[in-house]
Amino acid sequence: QMNKRLPGSVQRSIALVQERINDPVPETYPQQVPGEGRHDALGWCLIVTLINTLGLLCVAYGFTETRQTGSDPSLWLFLGLLLLFVPVVVVLLLPTTTRNERIYLLCLLGVSCYLIKVLTSPLYFSLFDEFLHMRTANDIMSSQHLYSENSILPVSPYYPALEIVTNALSTLSGLDTFYAGTIIIGIARFIMMLALFLLYEQLLKSHRGASIAALVYITNPHFLMFDSEFSYESLAFPLAIFILVVLVSYQTITTRSRDIKKLLSQNKAPLLSKEALKNLKIDLIRITGIAWFIFVALALTHHITSYFLDGVLALWAVIYVWMRIAPIYRSGLVNTVLFTISVSLLFIFRPGNPIIDYLSSFAGSTVTEFGHILSGNGGARQLFTSYNDHPTPLWQRGLTISSFLLIVSGLPFGLLCLWRQRSSALISTFGIIAFLYPFIQVFRFTNTGSEFTDRAAAFLFLPLSYVLALFFVHFWPLNRLRWPQITLITFLLTLLMCGGVVLGAGPRLAVFPGPYEAIADGHSIEVQGIESAQWTRKYLAPNSRVASDRINQVLQAVYGQQYIVSTLDTKLDVSPLFLDQNFGASDLALLQKAQIRYLVVDMRLTRSRPLLGFYYEQSEAGAYQHLKPIDRQAFEKFRTLHGIETLYDGGDIIIYDMGEITDAAQKH
Repeated sequence: QMNKRLPGSVQRSIALVQERINDPVPETYPQQVPGEGRHDALGWCLIVTLINTLGLLCVAYGFTETRQTGSDPSLWLFLGLLLLFVPVVVVLLLPTTTRNERIYLLCLLGVSCYLIKVLTSPLYFSLFDEFLHMRTANDIMSSQHLYSENSILPVSPYYPALEIVTNALSTLSGLDTFYAGTIIIGIARFIMMLALFLLYEQLLKSHRGASIAALVYITNPHFLMFDSEFSYESLAFPLAIFILVVLVSYQTITTRSRDIKKLLSQNKAPLLSKEALKNLKIDLIRITGIAWFIFVALALTHHITSYFLDGVLALWAVIYVWMRIAPIYRSGLVNTVLFTISVSLLFIFRPGNPIIDYLSSFAGSTVTEFGHILSGNGGARQLFTSYNDHPTPLWQRGLTISSFLLIVSGLPFGLLCLWRQRSSALISTFGIIAFLYPFIQVFRFTNTGSEFTDRAAAFLFLPLSYVLALFFVHFWPLNRLRWPQITLITFLLTLLMCGGVVLGAGPRLAVFPGPYEAIADGHSIEVQGIESAQWTRKYLAPNSRVASDRINQVLQAVYGQQYIVSTLDTKLDVSPLFLDQNFGASDLALLQKAQIRYLVVDMRLTRSRPLLGFYYEQSEAGAYQHLKPIDRQAFEKFRTLHGIETLYDGGDIIIYDMGEITDAAQKH
């Protein structure tokens, strides 16, 4: 009755939505003949591969041009991405493309995206997090044992699976850490694409729908770069997806086993059913063993990914029991949840593991900052503007906003489709997690919380991609799919991809090659800093206590093999040593308390403000609010202090020996 009071156009729209939601078989293609079009699709696959190669060539040319001239790589980068993405999307949307061809194209696209990351720095690691793990890998290689101290990421040695595998390949092949790590992450990317397809195929009961869901996942902001770098999440997340694939298979076998038992109880089953039931029980034991074994490897790889999977499995088990699919005491899923949580807790409370302090400090800062914004005691972070006043171009803003609006527009429709088909506990679990996506985005208005939102993308997009795939599959069902619809879907997915790339690349696309900028992570890693760190490794004692800015910290730790004094490990903020105009008693006390032997000073920090909002620590004076670069006098003061020796002067980078002044203070 309420619908009848609405305008006719609104009534027709509601009726269309209801029709699409209630379509039980949107992937049915009544005119399809088995095998029809197979040769055409295979021909398209070969053409797509050729276009894919051309796209990588465009990206490589753009990056090379940027390194040589400092030009903006955006044109060649996005041209290459379009050549990679669009042809694959078109062929995957075609109803005649076979399952094997879909798998091939998805793996081709996934690995090609990984190669873009490799092209950003084909000779050495250049992303900030990569240096954190490279230090752990180097320590394992040099000491031949685990759990060496890592001052730039203290939690890394307690989750060393990536470094173990990398060192194993390096030792067997003779490759150095960079090339061995590049191969390992490349293999992980290939496994991820296979696992994504298999997971979505089991949930959607359609290989075409699975390929659409995998395409949506590829558009997440962290897929192109962050989850392609030499970092523990890049290896851990494919393992987590593979565990879900295994457990979905477990549930399928459990259902079959329950059906056979029901038939046996009614004397309706054939004689072979008892033997089949016995084989199914053996399969269940094997699958459980595989899932548990992989989870141990996952827990040894990355803490957050294991906790995320714990949460997904726990919610899945609760819904599974609530839906009364099986008694709790007979549920293998519940046993798996208890096992995974126990393993995670075992790693958390391993003696010396700083994971609780590491995560609680980050969470506390985020909650505190968000509370200040709500109470009016602090300002919200300004979107689309870097901390050195370089605004994001309008076209990049448009892509980011459009992709977000597309997601939040398709999410309700996808959730409605899911609600009508919530026969699976895992599907319901995915719906609940996907529902949280818009709410988590509010943390982008905080400085520390924005990093949390960014890093949550890889996890949230796993269920979100399934829900959005329901939106695409039901709104444009296969039996009504024509070239105009294929063109529209391709445009929407491409929009999602471009928006995700811009969002994941950060301010000024800092993860891609570009001219030097102060504290800009990838744009700050260059030859001069690496050479100064290599000098310290050659002429200074290893693991000497060094203080420096964010970029030179990781360079000195990895290439210089030095111990870095920072709040992350020692809880001491050394930024006043560099930011104070004069060297006073408080600086001397800090120098002595931190037992700092060497200071690495980068004079380039006096010429520009930091892209990331801080020079040394997120807690430093003026962090995220620097109105001008560091005063040159703050660095020049070291030249006039008695007892400080200049060991290295490379023009921009200067290394001071503070040993004499520190020893003198200790004697007094």
